[in-house]
Amino acid sequence: MIGAAIGSSDGATAAVKPQTTVAAPGNTVARTTTQTPTYDVPSVTNLSPEVTITEKKCYGSAGCNFEYELRLTTTGSPTFAPGKRYRVTVALDEGTSWERIHSITLSGTKADVITSLVSSRSTSDPVPVIKSVTPL
Repeated sequence: MIGAAIGSSDGATAAVKPQTTVAAPGNTVARTTTQTPTYDVPSVTNLSPEVTITEKKCYGSAGCNFEYELRLTTTGSPTFAPGKRYRVTVALDEGTSWERIHSITLSGTKADVITSLVSSRSTSDPVPVIKSVTPL
């Protein structure tokens, strides 16, 4: 039971908390409570890959050349630990003839932005999918 008071034979009381301090009977104990921050762990549920096509040149049935930027966005309002780093692996157009795999480093709230160029037989914009999130 968190926050309940318990008594001792001398009538002194102490709050029940995860960390307790024991004092000799009759002594008053000053308590300072510091809440330890909790952080979310980056995962496919709180990260989303985003592709921005910066240039697209199509050549009829020959397909298109795409210049793109790949970045991560968060879903919801996660808070990631500032000192921890993660590698996020993203596949673009998985299973196609031109599939690309990118690794993006995420550190706290900052992540790399990948800029790249690809040629495809398709005229459809590339579709990103997060494959894994690994601590570094």
